[in-house]
Amino acid sequence: MLVAIGIPSGTGLVHQEYAMSLVGMVGLSRGVCQIGLVRAMSSIVANTRNQMVAGARDMKADKLLMIDSDIVFPVNTLATLLAHDKQVVGGLYKRRTPPHEVLGEPWDGTGDYTGLTRMRAVPTGCLLIDMSVFDHLPRPHFRFGVMNDMIVGEDIQFSLDCTKAGIELWADCDLELGHIGEQVIR
Repeated sequence: MLVAIGIPSGTGLVHQEYAMSLVGMVGLSRGVCQIGLVRAMSSIVANTRNQMVAGARDMKADKLLMIDSDIVFPVNTLATLLAHDKQVVGGLYKRRTPPHEVLGEPWDGTGDYTGLTRMRAVPTGCLLIDMSVFDHLPRPHFRFGVMNDMIVGEDIQFSLDCTKAGIELWADCDLELGHIGEQVIR
């Protein structure tokens, strides 16, 4: 299995904490799967996500793991997400600005963030996607949308498109991720 790890950046720079997480994860993932790296750069986050999909397709990857350059993650992140054997599965993290709420919405609306949880909406900052998912989604795969007269981010629109296509979204709520702001928010 070939997993493309998508590394997005608005400026071409990444945080040191992110780089250390990435190096550790890639090192631990040897023997679990083959890994390819896809670099994407744009000031528009939806464009970086679409660049990552194109890069993963070019290398004929089976899966794409998008990990934003402002996320800190455990070295076992890829192995953990692969073990769930889901088409779309990621980790949750908190917004880096107050009030620091958890990003993502459980399917049942309970706000219970424990274990492997089916989701209504997932953030795309740490998300493993089977490449076959993109065969069922409109293009561009990541784009901003409109809901209730409000512009929604590419992650919400991706979640809506997946749900419409009958693709379940999952999150490992026990995966401990940090979101880098002026400080790492856990």
